[in-house]
Amino acid sequence: MKKTKSGVRKIFAVVGGLIVGANSPLSGQAGESSLDGDEVFELSPFEVGAQEEQGYRATSSLVGGRTKMSMDDIANSVDVITKDLMEDMAVTDIQDIAVIANNVEPATVGFANTSGESREVWNYNWITIRGFRVGTATRNFMNLETSVDAYNTQSVDFSKGPNAVLFGLGDPGGTYNYSTKTPFFEDDNSVSYKIGSEGGHRFSFDVNRVLVEDKLSVRVNGLKQDWEYYHKPGYTQTDALHVSLRWKPLENSTFTFSHEYNNVDRAYPKMYFGQDRVTPWLAAGGPEVVDFALDVDDPRNPDGIAKGSNVLLAGNDKATPVGDAAMSIKGVTYMVHDLEDVVHDRFLQIDPYVVNGLQVADPHTYANFGYPMNYSASGPNGLSDTRYNVTELNFQQKLAENLYLDLSYGKNDQQKLSANGINSDIWVYPEAGERFGELYTVTSRPMQMRRYWDIEDIRMSLSYDFDFGDRSNYLGSHRIAVMAEKNDKTEIWEQGRLVTTRDPNNEISGSLRASKLRPSFYSFFNPAEGEYTAMDWRQTYWDQDRIEIDGYAFDWLQTDLWANMALRQKLDTKLYVLQSRFWNDRIVTSIGYRKEARDEFRSAGTYGDQTDPTAIIVPEYGYVDNKPAGESSFRYAKIPGEPTDYVSGISRNHGLVFHATDWVSLTYNRSNSIGLPSDSKDIFGNFLGSSQGITDDYGVRFKLLEEKVFLSLNAYETHSDESMQFGDFRTDAWTLEEILVANSDVTGVTSNMLENGNGHTNASKVAEGIELMINGNFANGWSFRISGSQNETLINEAGMDMIAFWDERYANVYSNPAYQGLYINDGSSTFGARVDDAAYEIAKIRALQDNQQFPSSKYALTSIVKYKVQGDGFLEGSSFGTVIDWKSAPIVGYYQDASGNFDITRPAKGEERTNVDFFAAYGRSLTDKVDWRLQLNVRNVFDDNDPYVIEKRSVGTDPDNFTWQNYKWRPVNGLTWELTNSFSF
Repeated sequence: MKKTKSGVRKIFAVVGGLIVGANSPLSGQAGESSLDGDEVFELSPFEVGAQEEQGYRATSSLVGGRTKMSMDDIANSVDVITKDLMEDMAVTDIQDIAVIANNVEPATVGFANTSGESREVWNYNWITIRGFRVGTATRNFMNLETSVDAYNTQSVDFSKGPNAVLFGLGDPGGTYNYSTKTPFFEDDNSVSYKIGSEGGHRFSFDVNRVLVEDKLSVRVNGLKQDWEYYHKPGYTQTDALHVSLRWKPLENSTFTFSHEYNNVDRAYPKMYFGQDRVTPWLAAGGPEVVDFALDVDDPRNPDGIAKGSNVLLAGNDKATPVGDAAMSIKGVTYMVHDLEDVVHDRFLQIDPYVVNGLQVADPHTYANFGYPMNYSASGPNGLSDTRYNVTELNFQQKLAENLYLDLSYGKNDQQKLSANGINSDIWVYPEAGERFGELYTVTSRPMQMRRYWDIEDIRMSLSYDFDFGDRSNYLGSHRIAVMAEKNDKTEIWEQGRLVTTRDPNNEISGSLRASKLRPSFYSFFNPAEGEYTAMDWRQTYWDQDRIEIDGYAFDWLQTDLWANMALRQKLDTKLYVLQSRFWNDRIVTSIGYRKEARDEFRSAGTYGDQTDPTAIIVPEYGYVDNKPAGESSFRYAKIPGEPTDYVSGISRNHGLVFHATDWVSLTYNRSNSIGLPSDSKDIFGNFLGSSQGITDDYGVRFKLLEEKVFLSLNAYETHSDESMQFGDFRTDAWTLEEILVANSDVTGVTSNMLENGNGHTNASKVAEGIELMINGNFANGWSFRISGSQNETLINEAGMDMIAFWDERYANVYSNPAYQGLYINDGSSTFGARVDDAAYEIAKIRALQDNQQFPSSKYALTSIVKYKVQGDGFLEGSSFGTVIDWKSAPIVGYYQDASGNFDITRPAKGEERTNVDFFAAYGRSLTDKVDWRLQLNVRNVFDDNDPYVIEKRSVGTDPDNFTWQNYKWRPVNGLTWELTNSFSF
């Protein structure tokens, strides 16, 4: 059930009051627009106004030196997504924006995504820049852990490569910052309402009112949306209100205050295809099972087939081997059917769809049982729900001629609920009865995680300009900027999994983490009746109430060490930037120096009394004295008074721009960045070290056709040491350990070696590429932006710990023939099948050494062209445009020889992909004060919705005679449209 949110009436009350106040005596008069160049005060060097944008091109940015610089003079490779571009593309968030940014990809693309799954369930900010994953967005250059939404965003700046002048960030591929909308001294209002082909709506407004002429203005941005997506059943529901106030009490003083309340519920189906467990059953004739696991002396089992290997089918009078019916019998588990009844017994499982000996997840087989490819059986249970309140204060003062002060403060109180525990495989129920032949999906012990942030950031900056040009052109003019910043962040993680805590006979005892207590939840659905997915668990995740059925009880318990902790981090940053101009501004240099030091105070989770539901995982340093009785939340964890860790680092940035002529410039930039350690863990649960990178950028820029067209070409090479994720191997290896523990009577293994670990590892990477950007206006009415990139990321020394673990564990444990038929109690996979999967993943990791990661396209090109009708007439002011996005065929696999090794000289290629979008707008002045605009955006005009292959595997061990088998696919959004109705007044 979708949650209904409060605060909507407040939004309408605020905007209504502001609009009614348009004619109050204190209101400013229209036409006194700072956007038109009549700014009544001088912008400080720490601020970029909306007037710095010219259509799809920004003319200045803060990312080059933390003070305003012309884009012409910034040596870094920077891509600014302007407000006009966001409006024409109808993008709303960072995942949309990443599609149109140059050499940037959204979370659903790239090697790092396990099974092609969207990472935004856990961190909505995940994107890829230059082949490197980036998960942090700064808001007005403060790390406040918020996310981009177009309703209150002025622009988004992508800085490519490490950048020493950006606070607190060390991602080698790049970083991005979004600037929020601020008040200006002109009355201006707009409202828009958008609907889409997939259902839902999005209403937003932007009201700017002058309360005291040239002195006081307020701006209110609001958003109310309930939006649905092509891949179902997914939706985003948002209530958000952003209020900002600008006060200019004196000529050289400006205060800005803002507060945002943002409440987002996001439900994503997993963006990959689950296993087909229906087609094999249909191919076997759709057998109906009357009984199974008969005793060897049962009269219905005259052939004495082993108990775990026989079924009795409808219409037969004797048992047959279970394999003949395309199914297998699994161990005893708690099966919860549609939250209606519970069965504690052995169960049947349909065999997976197999082609050429491989369990392929081919979505094209879904047509065999009437299941659409744009649905996910997991339902709307990839949750990323966020509630935050952000307060920001800014004071700017001109202290003296060319001397400016900037004081900024930011605070964020935030809560996030993430959940992704519902399986996407599609099964059919083969047992006789009312559920026979029904489809279902099943998951073992659903998991949810809650995270809480309390962040405060305070920053002081000074900028001083001095000019020696009157003495000599060789001495030049200069700007020096210094900054000191403190960021204090408290972060709490606490996790819950459903565990069986009571049965009708009260026989639950021992460790509550035991695998035998893991319940499996079945959700049944019937495609013929328009039912395609599992139930919506959102309310259950939020409430965390006990589930009681038929005398059984299931409770949300904290069971995983890695997912429970209390953490405080205090980060101090010192930044020094010198920008210089020589030879009549033909040579522009920038030097940045950043020093950071972080104290960390961590209270990790440790095992307590595993028989006590409130003490399975407890804080390392205990709880605070005033913890409520019976409360086990890590929000009450005692955080140590002394640092548990300390790290520091120095980053540098050196840039040079040479304006050889008025229309040709050459650029060079060398940056290194030392990122602070993250919370990523290796497979054993150890935290990874700092990331660090160094990049050289070489560029040439042209101003053409009387500065109507701007072209830049930039070549780069980045060397980095950072974390990398191999989630598939970690999942396979962790499951192997769980099967060993679940069968300890056979294996003697009583603990999971990887219990506290995760799928991250250290890796060295080298990225080389070229970036092309062409934008501007080449004729009356024509605007365009063409961006292209060539990127090749080579991986070195990745996953050495995983390879070492596998080699030792396989030789001594995993290769044991006696273990190959074992399985965990939920029956999801046999030990032998998991060994094969893990061996393949390890072979892939070995093959990646000194080779390109995949699937990743080497070449990409995005063309955006718009024409605005000129002159008088009915179509005056209308505009039409297209977006063409092309990606080259990626490498999606390598030939695997008889020894299990990959031959990188024999790659498999995927398909080139081209997507075409269309947009058109029509506008009219309804009165002398009211303008109306209607905009249509059509995505994937040619409805090319066939999934594309992201992994192929070789079949056969003869290098001269083998075939390729498609193994994994990724969904594609089909044709959709959005219609936006806007009024400005």
